[in-house]
Amino acid sequence: NATTISAKKRLLLDAKGYEATFLGDVKVVDPRFSLNCEKLVAYLRRPAVEPKALGEGAAQAAKPPVETKASNEAKTPSETAEKGPGGGVEKAVAEGDVVIVQDKVNDKGEVERSIGRGQKAVYDAVSGNITLTGWPQVEQKQNTVVAMEESTVIILNSKGSMEVLGHSKSVLRNTSADDAR
Repeated sequence: NATTISAKKRLLLDAKGYEATFLGDVKVVDPRFSLNCEKLVAYLRRPAVEPKALGEGAAQAAKPPVETKASNEAKTPSETAEKGPGGGVEKAVAEGDVVIVQDKVNDKGEVERSIGRGQKAVYDAVSGNITLTGWPQVEQKQNTVVAMEESTVIILNSKGSMEVLGHSKSVLRNTSADDAR
């Protein structure tokens, strides 16, 4: 259930380990989705008690675990958005040719793929929403929603529903058995 993030150019961690910036052909593989972009900033949850107040030794122990690998690949097991007082992702911002792919198994046991694209995607762990901006478009099942203006915003929630704010075009395809005749 770990999330793996790789970046070809750079990984920057803040001094306390609560913000990680990945640059260059960023790839995220999570059991729930995959994401590609040029830049990803992950804001990690802070513990309820600031490590500074606990002493220097405790501050090191309170940092989120980050295992770095060759070519700036990082693995952060706590990034699966656990709901504890510390650890996990609070918010993530992806920028530059963002592509998010999610495969879900429907009631019939078939895999349904959803693909979201845009210039920017913001994930909020509290709400579970993903907000796509910068000419966003979303393909869900056989249907597609495409922004008709750069300022259009598409919000996806964790239950699979979508809200579109601004000018958009929807392409709804009928794939019923009657169409196959």
